[in-house]
Amino acid sequence: MNFGSGWNIDPERNSVTVNETVSLTSSFDEPQSIDTHLAEHRKVAALLSFIFGCAIYFRHHDIRDPLFTGKTLNGRVAE
Repeated sequence: MNFGSGWNIDPERNSVTVNETVSLTSSFDEPQSIDTHLAEHRKVAALLSFIFGCAIYFRHHDIRDPLFTGKTLNGRVAE
């Protein structure tokens, strides 16, 4: 499990974007099902809820696999 946040530079608009959200990334030595990843994420969310005394919610799920490319609505491949 890995926590992270990020930023990127958009040279076309000459701007820097900072993400306010934190990402929880899971990876395993061997490929696992989505259910396994989500189960591990729920364990971390439960632990954080216990530590901080308030509910922790997932607002977005992103699944990345090198076999599949992500595309935007205009068909451009997202990096």
